[in-house]
Amino acid sequence: MEEIPVVTVIHKLPGRIRLHLSVEPKDHQQMIASVKDHEGFESITYTPVTNSVLINFDPDRIKRAEILVRVGLYMSLDQESHCVHIFSQPATQEMSDSVFYSGISLVIALLSRLVRGPGEKVSWTEWIAGGSTAMAVLEHGWSEVRKEGNFDPEVLSVVYLLIALFRKNFLPAAIFTWVSTFGRHLVRIASKGVELRPVKVRSGRPDETRYEVEVSPIKNADNKMIIFSVIPSILKYAFTGESVMTGRNLLQQIQQVSELHGEVLDGIESFREGIPLKFK
Repeated sequence: MEEIPVVTVIHKLPGRIRLHLSVEPKDHQQMIASVKDHEGFESITYTPVTNSVLINFDPDRIKRAEILVRVGLYMSLDQESHCVHIFSQPATQEMSDSVFYSGISLVIALLSRLVRGPGEKVSWTEWIAGGSTAMAVLEHGWSEVRKEGNFDPEVLSVVYLLIALFRKNFLPAAIFTWVSTFGRHLVRIASKGVELRPVKVRSGRPDETRYEVEVSPIKNADNKMIIFSVIPSILKYAFTGESVMTGRNLLQQIQQVSELHGEVLDGIESFREGIPLKFK
């Protein structure tokens, strides 16, 4: 299956944004000229080594969401009208089945311990939780070695868990090991993205190609992350009284920009009359 080009925001400040492109543009200079052909841009720098784009702009004259749409649309046209995915932050790493089920087994073992009370013998639920956690951490470490040639230091916490398994008092160690290794998945909500899909439309002239762009949200395919993603919301609400979901997501930001421009993206490349945006 052909890989979908992706534009990802990797760093942003007022008036400054850095994007990563999953596909190298065919012509770097043409990309810069096409995207920059709008008031509000101050500078655009492309770095081939990292395949990233650094953009400085005037936020009073052009919005960040419009910049993302312009870069995404150029990438689409550059890749022969292929659909493009845009993410407002780097996507989180999906949880493997072993990580997910070991987390569930830990919850069950902890509830079982609370029901039975202290002083009872180690239950079979705790053995399953401890063993599955150790296997999940070892699998995770081995996967990182194969992909990157090394592993994160928190994987070494499995040594603490293995020692605790021999001592037969390992539920606290299993919880500590799981959280220290995979906890970063719980403190960051999965990035919400949008898909841009250019669609050819009829034109009054047979020699003219016209497009409209369909914009739709990208569904999170990792249901395991959806289940665990409620944890950051609960923690933030408990400490601040605010929800992490109150801010406008990328789709809403693009819709607002579209309304300001009469639901038409200012012209890019040869499409000087503008390109209509349609939301699904």
